[in-house]
Amino acid sequence: MMKKRKRCCIPALIVLVTLAAGVLVYLNFIPILEYFAETCLVVSDPLRESDVIIVITGGFEGERLEQAIELFQNGYAKKMIFSGTLLTKDISIVDLWLTTVEKSGISSEDIFLHRDAESTHENAVYAANVMQQHGYKHALLVTSPYHSRRAKRVFKKVLGSKGYDLAVVPVRRPKKLPEEEPGRRTDIVIKEIILEIQKTIFYWIAY
Repeated sequence: MMKKRKRCCIPALIVLVTLAAGVLVYLNFIPILEYFAETCLVVSDPLRESDVIIVITGGFEGERLEQAIELFQNGYAKKMIFSGTLLTKDISIVDLWLTTVEKSGISSEDIFLHRDAESTHENAVYAANVMQQHGYKHALLVTSPYHSRRAKRVFKKVLGSKGYDLAVVPVRRPKKLPEEEPGRRTDIVIKEIILEIQKTIFYWIAY
């Protein structure tokens, strides 16, 4: 009888351990996901002077544009390429960016606009065409951290085939966000990372 009781305790113990492990994973889901994203999705190249800064729309609250402006004002390039999507039939995100840039004192003459890109690949093709037309050889690509590996792969495939040099500069994003914005971190982690994983898999297959 004693042996039977011991045997009955084993399945119960397995269930308890499994439940405890499940709760632990659930409570640490975001940190685990962030660690995976930082390890597998983020790449960064050394900053260097280039002919042009490429900025593609996306990310969070204009963070890509802010960093591109900073790089431009610090003399890392004398031209910028904005490539983005349409908000409406007549207005693109890059049109709004242009207004912001002009307010910062940068001339619109120093910016090439691509208003209707629908993918990272289209961003890269447009940038390659501009570089070819103007004889540019070196570029900085500004994008969000979790988008950086996929963007580098796509841009390297397009630009590298033409002999252009590319350095990827992911946006500097704070690890801790203000307490008054608790939803921002969750939104970034859950939506951005999972979507990026899906897109990365698709791009590995398609390109």
